[in-house]
Amino acid sequence: CSESDSVLISFRSLPIVDIGNDTSICEVDEINLNALNPGLNFKWNTNEISQIITINKTGLYSVEVHDNFGCTESDSMLLTINPKPLVNIGSDTTICQGENLLISANITGIYNWSNGENSKTIEVNKTGIYSLEIQDLNNCLTTDSIELIVIPLPSINLGNDTTLCAGENLKLNAQNPGLIYSWGSGETSQTINISNKGEYGVIVSDNFGCSESDSVLISFRSLPIVD
Repeated sequence: CSESDSVLISFRSLPIVDIGNDTSICEVDEINLNALNPGLNFKWNTNEISQIITINKTGLYSVEVHDNFGCTESDSMLLTINPKPLVNIGSDTTICQGENLLISANITGIYNWSNGENSKTIEVNKTGIYSLEIQDLNNCLTTDSIELIVIPLPSINLGNDTTLCAGENLKLNAQNPGLIYSWGSGETSQTINISNKGEYGVIVSDNFGCSESDSVLISFRSLPIVD
């Protein structure tokens, strides 16, 4: 005696889930993870249940995707956060006209200065803001800037070398009222009176320490002897 029966077994395809390869990003950046399969049910290990999540912290992220028939597939990825490189090219600076300022940063990477240079150190001598963008070995970008102010030097002209007659006087004027004067003769006034031959020089300095100098040679001719 015998009896028979049959049953049809079907297999449904699992959801296709791929949230990407293990990834590293730079500090302050963020990325989106997409579990695909719109309309299905999502369960992330972050307790989020949306199809797409935004992440910005180091860690292992995983998601389970469930369809309406209870079929489940999962995927995971490791996110690494690379610290932002710290760059410091110095404080805002003031220099005197004619001086140069060296600006540099000690970080390995690709340098991009605002003046177009790409070296580790640049030499500048014009008023302006100089900024540096560095891309480090992890492709992370950081910037820093410095303002440079160039102070013009005092303008001095004591005149040409001069010859006077004996007994005459000459007033030398260093101009630039209100600045600091240092004559070779030891005087510190803006003007001095000359009655003896010699070379007279002056250094004029401003409040920033910027200085300029000039000198003049004074000669005296003897008067004719009349008797």
